[in-house]
Amino acid sequence: MGGNILQLYEFIDSLEEFVDDPVQRRFYIGGMVGCQPFKCTIDAILRKTEFKDICVIEGCQDYIGMTKASPFNNHFYYADLIVETKIPGERVGSGYEGGFLVWNPMELEYKYHIDFSNIGKFDYIIITDAQLIPPEILSVFQKSYPGKMVIIFDPYEAGAEHFIGFPSIVDTLAKQSAIVALARSIYNVSTRSIDKSVSCSVKENKVSKRLIGRIDNNQYITNDKWLADMLWEKQRCSSFHKGQKLWVTDTRIHRLVDLDGRYYTITKNTLLVVDTVHINSRKLKLKVWNTKFTFESEVSYRDKLKIGVIRVRPANVIMMDDVRYHKYPNTVLSVDTELNTREKYVLLKNTHNLIVGT
Repeated sequence: MGGNILQLYEFIDSLEEFVDDPVQRRFYIGGMVGCQPFKCTIDAILRKTEFKDICVIEGCQDYIGMTKASPFNNHFYYADLIVETKIPGERVGSGYEGGFLVWNPMELEYKYHIDFSNIGKFDYIIITDAQLIPPEILSVFQKSYPGKMVIIFDPYEAGAEHFIGFPSIVDTLAKQSAIVALARSIYNVSTRSIDKSVSCSVKENKVSKRLIGRIDNNQYITNDKWLADMLWEKQRCSSFHKGQKLWVTDTRIHRLVDLDGRYYTITKNTLLVVDTVHINSRKLKLKVWNTKFTFESEVSYRDKLKIGVIRVRPANVIMMDDVRYHKYPNTVLSVDTELNTREKYVLLKNTHNLIVGT
């Protein structure tokens, strides 16, 4: 991979040296699936400070909904820290209504900046799955935060090539599921112990093209762009249905809060599931993937939208490039060309049960 492969003791020693060093501000470490670099990092930092003084920023949105809310408000999805400002575009038509300038929503421009007010109070920041954060945003975090920061990433998955060259770990003492062990074996890395209590599987099966993309418990995945376009167009031309998946392509920030005061940011690469289709309303009740959080909103496949409408594309079928952003309990793969090493790895890493279509 072009970077140093550290032994576990070397990683832990260098991490503890970083924590104790009053000058060093940034620590980078890559970790293959199963290596638990976050656990080692949090254990090392807790020697020096309390958990309430540590901020955790996720590159993968799923972990926000899959974990309990922290009582210290120190656990964020990276997009939770992005602030959107709406300003009138240059071509806004002149006109006043009730004494106020009327903005044409189609001509609004959106500016973004990162709000450090929520994280500036922390002594340490741990960024996990940093390979999923756009490099320009990650760079702002790295340059702007004055305290100590640990950046954890997986350089072995598809889309993480820009992390090649940094030190990483591949060994683990923890038991792993069989499918995680298979993912690790893609890079010829062995796994010490298999946890047979974890239910998972990889099977080959005949998959009819006619059934790909139907609404069921599977996430359908392909690298066949022609097939994906055909199925997406079919989904666009039909009405919305309960259980249908929608992939957010909108770069705008839609920030919502649940009854417990926990924030959810709906933005590019968020995966939504239609929970309820209302008869007398254009709004849908939508659930954020891998959470119990639901909200009401209009959605549209169109490029130009008005305020309050979320731009999406069909996601009953997704392309291989999208797999890395979320975790899927059950997946069905249909391909027209063989996957490369990185694609095989990220597919196995992000699912529990995989059916490979033949």
